[in-house]
Amino acid sequence: MPAEETSDTIRRVAAGKGIAMPGPRLTHTLVAAAIGSLYEAAARSDRWPDALDALARAFASTAAHFFLWDRSADRATLSLPSHAYQGQEDFHRRYGRIDPRRQMLMRRPPGFLLLCHEHFSPDFVRDSEFYNDFSLPLGRRWLMTTILWEDAAAAAIFAVFRAPGQSPYTEADRRLLLRLLPDLRRAFRLGQRLRRATAEAALGRAVLDALPQAVLATDAAGHIAHANAPAEALLRTGTTLGHRAGTIAAVTPAETAALHVALRRAVEATADDPHSPAASLVLHDATGTRLALSIVPLACAAWNAGAPGRLALITATPLDPPRPDPAPLRMAFGFTGAEAELAAALAGGRRLDAVAADRGVRMPTVRSQLRAIFDKTGTSRQAELVRLLARLPHPTPQPTPHPQGEPR
Repeated sequence: MPAEETSDTIRRVAAGKGIAMPGPRLTHTLVAAAIGSLYEAAARSDRWPDALDALARAFASTAAHFFLWDRSADRATLSLPSHAYQGQEDFHRRYGRIDPRRQMLMRRPPGFLLLCHEHFSPDFVRDSEFYNDFSLPLGRRWLMTTILWEDAAAAAIFAVFRAPGQSPYTEADRRLLLRLLPDLRRAFRLGQRLRRATAEAALGRAVLDALPQAVLATDAAGHIAHANAPAEALLRTGTTLGHRAGTIAAVTPAETAALHVALRRAVEATADDPHSPAASLVLHDATGTRLALSIVPLACAAWNAGAPGRLALITATPLDPPRPDPAPLRMAFGFTGAEAELAAALAGGRRLDAVAADRGVRMPTVRSQLRAIFDKTGTSRQAELVRLLARLPHPTPQPTPHPQGEPR
């Protein structure tokens, strides 16, 4: 029986449950809305329940559900339910494994449409643990389902459900689902790819932020497309490298000009020369502290609102090692407070006699502390100690939050 000819009795039952049973014109409107909702959800994952609600309405159903069934784990690994779908956790823990409809569907090829009443008799339903303990108490009697795609690892399954007081799904419903299958597949696959890309981008940002080096990506004019956490900290101090009027700049006009020349050359490197040699610069602050920059071309598929092009990748390395924090040294080697201060000062480039003068102590005292440091670190010479301390990781500053959509 076509959906548009659903009986008045069924319409009244459905209306009592708050379910709209569509006629031909309404069906067309609901289908168009469902397709639009699918692609909106693909771009914004928080909209999937709304999209599945729209699909449920298009099929005059109480609920809809999309999930990935992991073959080796024999359970759902991704679940996208409509708002009205209940029992999701119970389905994952137990009932998904014994669902006779899912078991039958997974023995069929992708694109096969399973309407439950065509395969499971009323007697089967009456005796089924799955139906009596799970599906029927949740108000789900009738089902239409299909595998959207599958591989050796998993199957992607979509289903809609009707309540006991409604009619089973019809040939008209089957034709409608067949009509929607291409959009269902495209939207769910697109959503998967976007979720994976988002996760990979988040991982990439986390890896960059964990690096001890400052790393930036800019365009030819020095506008920052991305800066990791150490780079943000470096730019905030502004002692050797900062940003002015939206672009990166050195302390002196001459060094800023040289930096921007190197950026333009890197960004304008031709596609015929993708491995252009890196440009190297050394910047200085007012005290003479030096910062080495390496600038190389960076091919970028798309950035700045989708415009394809190239960027410059900048890595910044201090040539004058910073004085380590004494507190981690105490924890790492069991130094006393005075030993940790001495080790930090030596690692920062201070001389032993200068440390003694700064602290107002005699040289035999600092030499005794240095011998204790050698014993605790397994070193025997001051240069060896400094090299060891230079290899220790330094705490990485936390990135500052950025407004949504602002490049980092």
